[in-house]
Amino acid sequence: MHSKYKEDIYNSILTNKFNLFYLTFIIFFLLESCQLKNDYTKTNKIIHSLKQIEVESINTIHGTELYHALISILKPSDEIKYKLVISISTDSSFDIIQKNSNIFRKKNMATISYKLVNIENNQILTSDTINNFSVNNNLSSPFENLEEQEKNFVFLIQESAELIRNKLFFYFLSKKEKNENLSKSN
Repeated sequence: MHSKYKEDIYNSILTNKFNLFYLTFIIFFLLESCQLKNDYTKTNKIIHSLKQIEVESINTIHGTELYHALISILKPSDEIKYKLVISISTDSSFDIIQKNSNIFRKKNMATISYKLVNIENNQILTSDTINNFSVNNNLSSPFENLEEQEKNFVFLIQESAELIRNKLFFYFLSKKEKNENLSKSN
């Protein structure tokens, strides 16, 4: 009787495994027939396009920071199809918070213009300008102010590099979707 009990358990486990297998098999074919596909292949192709961008060097201190931030984000490969041409300007302005006080507000601004150029035909594919700023309160100590200003500019530039990458990602995504829609209509 004890062996009969084990045999029943073993058969029920096998039956459940077969049922699980068939259920998985049915779900798989239903999903395939509905053409529910993941977006990983599309995303991977866009990331591959981002890696085909060569970032042109920028001959300023903040431009160098932006160049290195973009290189670390885009991770260019050896297969280059596009060139990213960038110009950057930075500025600071002061606002007095209270009269006869040594505390004032400093606004750091970074304006970055970029163009994505196709290397084969020098055609500008997309371009944009990003205006980014930060505001902080400053004391009268000049060293603290310079150090804080540089930290703010580094943050602004890294944030701007991520914005550029995101805008380029969405450019390639919209380009890919347009091509897919054109191929579906033909």
